[in-house]
Amino acid sequence: MQLLESARGALEAAGYLTSSSTGQDRQFTFEDANVFGFVRAFAAVGELIETWERTQDSFTRQSITELTRVPAKALNVYAVFLTPDQPTRAQRTSLVQIEEDFRSARKIARAGTVTREDLEAALTPLLPLRRVSPLVLEDVVSRLKADSAITPKVLGLLLERAEPARVCHELLEDS
Repeated sequence: MQLLESARGALEAAGYLTSSSTGQDRQFTFEDANVFGFVRAFAAVGELIETWERTQDSFTRQSITELTRVPAKALNVYAVFLTPDQPTRAQRTSLVQIEEDFRSARKIARAGTVTREDLEAALTPLLPLRRVSPLVLEDVVSRLKADSAITPKVLGLLLERAEPARVCHELLEDS
């Protein structure tokens, strides 16, 4: 998987506009009406940990005009740092610390990003909800029947789709 190209494709599919970052071959910017940020790919976890702050500060300096032009975006700046390299335990701790540093931008710092699923998991805060498990009525009915707090009368009202006030009244009567 080409990490940077795949990240760019995922964000574009989510409706973000992307563009190449000036002078950066392993980085691009993305934005929509409310969010502004960049994605930077690293070859190694150590490089990510050592240079994330300089990378972020450089982006912020270069983007100051954009951030002052649309103040809402200044509250929704993202710095995304990705690498396919597998982290050590100590490096995992460092990545968490990077994500917990909210100075200048919200951060996503992920290592071991080698599959499409890894990438989507990393970009989840930026991507729209896509998969919602459908609620299956039979499953709900089975759960309600198994719940000892639901009386047969209340279950019947629920299945009849009775008015909520009527169901609540019956629940209160049963308690």
